[in-house]
Amino acid sequence: MSKNTKYDANFTAGGILFNEFTALEEMLISENFEERIAIEEDQNNVMGVATHSARKRILSEIKRRYHAAPGDFWIHFFGWNENCLLYTSPSPRDRG
Repeated sequence: MSKNTKYDANFTAGGILFNEFTALEEMLISENFEERIAIEEDQNNVMGVATHSARKRILSEIKRRYHAAPGDFWIHFFGWNENCLLYTSPSPRDRG
């Protein structure tokens, strides 16, 4: 695998989790995040991840990112539109 890429696993995982963060929006901005995310892990009401072990791994990463972000981050995150969130840098064709 080439080491010349400017993207790492964290960048890639952030893109992969976009749909999960969007599905969990209500929980991420609620006052009782920990309680609601624990219920989601057990009941799978929102995410639709078939196996408990996979759901637990995904939610573990979501919890890590939730706690690493500043308190008002999630309100701002969901205020941005999807095109803005998915845009990372100009493509070669956009650079002229």
